[in-house]
Amino acid sequence: MAIDLSLISPEDQARLDAALAVQEEILGKMTTKPERQFGEPPQPNPLTISITRVPSAADMAAKRKRVVEAVGRTNYLEGVQHPKVSPMGAAGSDQAQKNYAAQMAKSEVIKRRQDNLKGVTDNDWLGQIELTGADAYVSRTAATQYKFERFAQKYEPQLKAILAQADAMPTESLDQRIAKSAFIQKQLAGLKGKV
Repeated sequence: MAIDLSLISPEDQARLDAALAVQEEILGKMTTKPERQFGEPPQPNPLTISITRVPSAADMAAKRKRVVEAVGRTNYLEGVQHPKVSPMGAAGSDQAQKNYAAQMAKSEVIKRRQDNLKGVTDNDWLGQIELTGADAYVSRTAATQYKFERFAQKYEPQLKAILAQADAMPTESLDQRIAKSAFIQKQLAGLKGKV
């Protein structure tokens, strides 16, 4: 059935013309595959191949970006959901602690850390923080809210007890106010690592 082009609006005609132009350009770039000879594999289209033993740094980075964007999240989650051993069990084992202590005792390890840090500028650090830090902070904080709730449950009664003791201390003189402040600071410091 023929289409009456006189019924098409000027806007639709312009869109149709643009689409046909794109189609023509694509078809013009395509090459026809040569006839396959008997017993020969089909040839790629277009007939180009570039032997590249080592890709350029830009190509490596582009490929990594494509892979991460395509399947990175899925692969990451699959990996963390199916570990070969218990991550926390391994990290908290006696052997892991010995390994850590042994590595930290090596001067070259300590020096390597310092050298690595020297290679990072403040702007490098800020760029990464702006790019990923804020979003990561929000998502991690939301995901670990339960940890803060556990901490707060232990901290609240101890803080109240410290302040109740401090409120009973005299505050008439400057020395008494300094003593009260020092008492609070020492008591709070004593809670570190205990709640």
